[in-house]
Amino acid sequence: MEDFAQARLRISITGIADEEFPGRIEFHIDEASGRRHRGIEKMPVVGYANQAFPCDGWIACHVLGHLDSDGRRCLEVDTSPWHVETDEGVYRFVVDASNVNEAQS
Repeated sequence: MEDFAQARLRISITGIADEEFPGRIEFHIDEASGRRHRGIEKMPVVGYANQAFPCDGWIACHVLGHLDSDGRRCLEVDTSPWHVETDEGVYRFVVDASNVNEAQS
């Protein structure tokens, strides 16, 4: 098994999709390329705590690699170990490094 660094990926929480326990929120992930992904996830997974919308949330991810894109530092991340994916089934993203909080060794 490969050893990837665990981190947290910033998401934008845009609304409540289902209030029934445990509750689900709608979120967006913006890739460095400008592509926006939409998904629905359980509130406890993203750490939502009754804030106004839109607001930031975080989902766990693995950092697969560091990339440079148009002079920006980007990271390739994977959310599949936590079963978090978009409506289209996407779970790997290339995002601006400022949207990832990498774990410290």
